Amino acid sequence: MTGQVLDGRYRLVERLGSGGMGEVWRGHDERLGRTVAIKLIHPGASVDDEAVALFRREAQVTARLAGHPNIVILYDYGTDGDTVYTVMELVTGCSLSALLRERGRLPVELAVRWGAHVCAGLAAAHAVGVVHRDIKPSNLMVVDADAPDGGTVKLVDFGIAGFHEAALHQRTLPPTGEPFGTPLYVSPEQIQMLPVGAFSDLYSFGAVLFHMLTGQPPFHAAEPMPVLRMHLTEPPPNPAELRPDVPAELAELVLMLLAKDPGQRPDNALWVRDRLLSLSGTSPPASAASPTESASREAQMRRLEQSWVEAERLAAAGQAAAAAQRIGALLGELAAIYGADHPATLEARRRHASLTSRAGDPERAAALFDTLVADLDRIYGHAHPETYAARHHLAAATEQAGRRAEAAVLRSELVDALTAQYGPQAARLLHPRLFYAVDLAEAGDFTGAEKLLRDLAAALEQQLGAHTPALQIVHHYLDVAAAFASETAGAEPPHPNRFRESTRLDGRPPPHPLRQRLTRWLRSTTEL
Repeated sequence: MTGQVLDGRYRLVERLGSGGMGEVWRGHDERLGRTVAIKLIHPGASVDDEAVALFRREAQVTARLAGHPNIVILYDYGTDGDTVYTVMELVTGCSLSALLRERGRLPVELAVRWGAHVCAGLAAAHAVGVVHRDIKPSNLMVVDADAPDGGTVKLVDFGIAGFHEAALHQRTLPPTGEPFGTPLYVSPEQIQMLPVGAFSDLYSFGAVLFHMLTGQPPFHAAEPMPVLRMHLTEPPPNPAELRPDVPAELAELVLMLLAKDPGQRPDNALWVRDRLLSLSGTSPPASAASPTESASREAQMRRLEQSWVEAERLAAAGQAAAAAQRIGALLGELAAIYGADHPATLEARRRHASLTSRAGDPERAAALFDTLVADLDRIYGHAHPETYAARHHLAAATEQAGRRAEAAVLRSELVDALTAQYGPQAARLLHPRLFYAVDLAEAGDFTGAEKLLRDLAAALEQQLGAHTPALQIVHHYLDVAAAFASETAGAEPPHPNRFRESTRLDGRPPPHPLRQRLTRWLRSTTEL
């Protein structure tokens, strides 16, 4: 496979390793000219569209974590034939699993410091609703492990773990009886195929921390099935009994993390991080809270979470204005707890702007999105998926505010940026190109919109065939734009019945967010 280019962009240069789910390659991004890590998911694991869709959703959410010092950045994901792949930051370091094989148990201070790094990454992920599901030493990369401060631990494979788990639900156990690749760090609820959450990641982290302190996982045997039974039924050994220099308070924390009942584990990874720092015998960083402050912050976080849930309940009930007001009131506290540039704070800002638009104040929403785009550009970069998404919402709010020519310019700039990064025929350009054509038409340039839609229709037909629903939707908009372009040029427009017929797909209105605009255009057309 060396030299193969995925999706016309990512060249496989050197295989770095392989496992049950796939292979990791050193790769080269031909478009941006940078070295990357590429993880290929084996075709046999890509069980069905549902599993792939879950993987895609998790990858999209994971992209929000870019820039966190303890999380490997996810650049891109995609499919090439039967192969699902992700493109990530190439980390120059060593996996924790390799270091444990080389060194055995770690000095207590180093194990605690690295454990705090893992919990910092988990806390950031859990704050935006991302659960890793596969915390184990091979998914923890240590950068500059020989540095005086012990280097930095980064979490890898967010998103892939969720895809892996979805695939496992679709197939029987392999002949080895080993359903999770390695059973040494898996939580009891994962073994039982029960719902997982942040509490599952904390259990797996507890098993990893146990291994770092003692040189062995809490449960181990020659075969995997006895290990799974031990996770379900046997109490974990006390690490202080296996290693007397482990402080009693640290051993107690490890056992709390390894509780069979998720309700008996710590509430969140941020609390565990602060607890580790307080037990380490080292000075916490200036930003770390004292035990009293940590408890207060934990209570504050729970209150913020409850307020967020209430805001989403209001939004689901159609009370967008009340929901926007509630989330807007949380922004200051979120910035104080997590930081202004933290993914949780940025996500709250995006949700606040979206709800403001839904509440009927697009002018205010456009201003909020405009500021958010500038911050995302600074934090993540111009070509990051979160930045692209915010630019799309900025254009939508600008159009809703009646500034249609300005919205068309914003759409044009977004399409140009996406085309430069992904190529003119990339599937992800479908909606941006369609939105751009619609905004251009609503700004009065019907001839330009018609040309864009014809080009888009031709590209879709070439790539997906003549009967794809997406192509039919584009033809709906093309019919309307052509009618207005004809009228503008003084020509006789097509017969109105043509447009009445084009408003339906298989007897239903076209399932697209722009349906109301299309209906409005069609109503005007029939009056010609």
